[in-house]
Amino acid sequence: MSLTRITDVQWLDPHAEHSGKPVSVDIDADGARLSGSGEAAANIDGRGLWLMPAMLDLAQHLPRAGNAASAISGELHAAWRNGFQAVCAAPDTDPLVDNPAAMEWIMQHVGNGPQPQARLHLIGALTQGLAGNQLSNMASLQQAGCHALGQGDGPMPDIGLLRQALRYAADLDLCVHLNPHLNTTFPGCAHDGAVASRLGLGGIPAVSETLAVAMIIALVEDTGCRVHLSRLSSAGGVERLRQAQAAALPISAGVSIWNLLYTDQAIADYDARFHLNPPLRQEHDRQALLAALRDGTISVLSSDHRPVGQDAKLGPFADTQAGANGIDGFIAALVKLARDEQIAPATLARCTSSAPCAVIGAPPNHGDWLLVDPQQSWTMQAHNVHSASAHTPWLGQAMQGAIAGRIRHGRCEIDEGWRGRLGV
Repeated sequence: MSLTRITDVQWLDPHAEHSGKPVSVDIDADGARLSGSGEAAANIDGRGLWLMPAMLDLAQHLPRAGNAASAISGELHAAWRNGFQAVCAAPDTDPLVDNPAAMEWIMQHVGNGPQPQARLHLIGALTQGLAGNQLSNMASLQQAGCHALGQGDGPMPDIGLLRQALRYAADLDLCVHLNPHLNTTFPGCAHDGAVASRLGLGGIPAVSETLAVAMIIALVEDTGCRVHLSRLSSAGGVERLRQAQAAALPISAGVSIWNLLYTDQAIADYDARFHLNPPLRQEHDRQALLAALRDGTISVLSSDHRPVGQDAKLGPFADTQAGANGIDGFIAALVKLARDEQIAPATLARCTSSAPCAVIGAPPNHGDWLLVDPQQSWTMQAHNVHSASAHTPWLGQAMQGAIAGRIRHGRCEIDEGWRGRLGV
């Protein structure tokens, strides 16, 4: 059995408590543990590095147009290159995942290429065509392999149909992933605040999310259905989530990396790179989200990766497409949260690995580990973007933090630039 020994590394193990002091870790096909006796096939100098589980992303959007199979495979490869062992994709892909045939077609046509890819979990459509008018055949989607249901960015069904959907999902023991927003009641393209008002942009008030969260909580209490709130963005949403969890309701929540790093000040010059969904809100909302991530109220951190097309960000802000490439640079974003917001690296590892696994009912990852160099400085440029979409706020920006290598089932895959540094 191949054994890799890493000395003096900061081990971010979500399943155990560590002091944060450097330790020596042995990794083989059975997982990772504190070093013992025995000879290792590879010895790595881990000084200054993080050792963290490969990540699971619960909120990605796959390509919707073009050669769907090859485009999806390309994005799954990009996710793998950026440290994700698996991604959970919204149902609004091409073809739309509202029937077993569409799901089976996608699963049969991805994962067969020569390049390594992140494993794909598909969320089935809660309603047919994601129109919010008629329920999908949930049982058939479950039998085809869907672990959860959701609306993606489709409209929230009215309260009667949503109650019916949650009762049906509860009977099937399916989790429902919902983006809490009343987007038909409050259409807009930016947070409803002073910045949007000055720019003349239609606003989406935080109360849109607060009301949606309150409605979902009431329906969870009524139906007992497990619900995951995919991307919270407001302080009011966080407060209502705390109340629901205090009442022991089966509700978990995630947050997008964008809403932890930026506020609506980022769009002050009509910068369409920051046209996102949910919108960037105000500083007190950002601080509430950070606090909820620190204390575990929000358990999942996602990239909210949306590979939008080449022309998606052209034209007036309101006419551009919401979304951005969130996987290239995601590791550097984690390092920034640890450095600037004092979020413990172990918390970040848990929010991107064991916590999302728990939400989808997947076994925790024991065999795929990332070696991260939190001091590595680099600049994001078109040539080092792995996604087909280069639309990201980070393009041209100085970044700090990068993957130095990967250890899968005890076998080392160290990136060329780090081999000498790590003694491999």
